[in-house]
Amino acid sequence: EIGSGDDILASKNYHRNMETTGAVDRATGGNVNYANTLSGMTGTDLSKYSGLNETMDFLFRSNKEYIYAKLPRTSYVIDSVLTFDWYKNPNVSVYEFKIIDINNNEVYTTKTSDTSVTINLDNAGLKPGINYYWYVKSGDISSDQNCINRMTERQKEQVREDTEPIKETMESGKDAAALMILAAYYEDANIMNRAVDSYREALDIEPGVKGYKTLYGRYLSRIGLVDEAAKLVK
Repeated sequence: EIGSGDDILASKNYHRNMETTGAVDRATGGNVNYANTLSGMTGTDLSKYSGLNETMDFLFRSNKEYIYAKLPRTSYVIDSVLTFDWYKNPNVSVYEFKIIDINNNEVYTTKTSDTSVTINLDNAGLKPGINYYWYVKSGDISSDQNCINRMTERQKEQVREDTEPIKETMESGKDAAALMILAAYYEDANIMNRAVDSYREALDIEPGVKGYKTLYGRYLSRIGLVDEAAKLVK
């Protein structure tokens, strides 16, 4: 994958996985099937949503008029506790963080002066198998809405079965290569926070391996975090 000139998402299978739940991304201005969203992110169809399109849109917006969401973008969620991140807007001192359902009903809200919020999804009342949308605002300034979908118990059990052989190889201590495989699995399953955490852990263990940086940088680029990807692979 590191040496290939082809897009490394070409053989991934989560197009089918997301189609089964009909997860959507509303940042494009409407309900878009997430299979198409992911296809767009690979660059195969730039008429659809893509990381490049979103990044260019961000670069040409005034940061005084926009809050740029960071993580998680449209993603499945397997953990009960999740951290939401966004980039600082220089003209905002207090951010209002919101989670809404597909009917725009407010499910959770809080205010913070920080650029991240960590919440317990159980306590917030988010149910498995349902699309929710999170965004950040301050007055008339707002981020786009990003979809999260909590995995059902059946889906979580499948993830546990799939990742158990990988984790068994790390019983005597975490291994960078195994963590990269784990990151690739989470990327396939579109469990964004775990993919990012696994990539970061691998790089913490083996910071000098250029190939690991390349793979992580490609992932960041595909999800629209192009500036961070560029810094990583310099």
